[in-house]
Amino acid sequence: MMNNTLKAILLTSMLPLAANATQELSPWYVGGGVGINNYEPNCDQKTMKSCGTDDPYAWDLFGGYLFSDNFGVELGYRDLGRAEWVDYGNKLNDVGAKGMTLGVVGIWPFANKWSISAEAGAMNYTISNNRQWGTEYYSDSGVAPYIGAGIGYNITDNIKLQAKYRRYENLDENEYNTLEMQSNYWGLELSYRFGSPAPVVVAVAAAPLDSDNDGVEDSMDKCPDTPANHKVDAAGCTIYKEVTEQRDVGSILFDNDSDTVKQVSYERIKKLADYMAQHPAQPC
Repeated sequence: MMNNTLKAILLTSMLPLAANATQELSPWYVGGGVGINNYEPNCDQKTMKSCGTDDPYAWDLFGGYLFSDNFGVELGYRDLGRAEWVDYGNKLNDVGAKGMTLGVVGIWPFANKWSISAEAGAMNYTISNNRQWGTEYYSDSGVAPYIGAGIGYNITDNIKLQAKYRRYENLDENEYNTLEMQSNYWGLELSYRFGSPAPVVVAVAAAPLDSDNDGVEDSMDKCPDTPANHKVDAAGCTIYKEVTEQRDVGSILFDNDSDTVKQVSYERIKKLADYMAQHPAQPC
């Protein structure tokens, strides 16, 4: 009985280890990011006379909805920072772009908690140029397409950290034709997915108990205390084999024409009684 009880305890103790976190999380998530943005034209391309002091630090806030674990849509607000340069007309340009974004995101998990992502969308931007220390001001709005890629790591089921790259095209100031720009962004994002993962309990069948170790489960055993060395039937009860044994205890003598046993036969009767006591009839 102890062995079977131990099996049941061990199998029950394995249930928490067999539980997996399933995607019972909410499809909604929010997040924010910070990074560095590099406008083109820029000083590296030598398309201007000299460079001023850039403020290239970009940031964004976003919220998203996952239609599945691999595909979603994302709405956000992004500020791409500012850049300064002096053009060949000796004009100081102080330029920045920001605005709302809408895009789709594809996600491909790999290597346990890691994933890669790709995205594409459009930014409804506002671009401004505080030229000549604000004495000339140009601004315009438009829609600029962007694409991006990233690699992410799930710190928990709810929290993900991602490294992101995005490329923006056609960040133009068309009203006065003073700017035709693109930009490259590198940054980190932290997102939070709402909800809690629900554990899925994987049922592990416990070994059937056989308390008296006779090979018949307790649920079917009609004779639960059968000795372990007995052969049993399908109901767990001992199978008895009727054996005829002949023993000679001698003659039993009676007085002549009487039912009185002679004393000489007492010892023989005692032997017969002792044998029957030692070998009682077994139930069928």
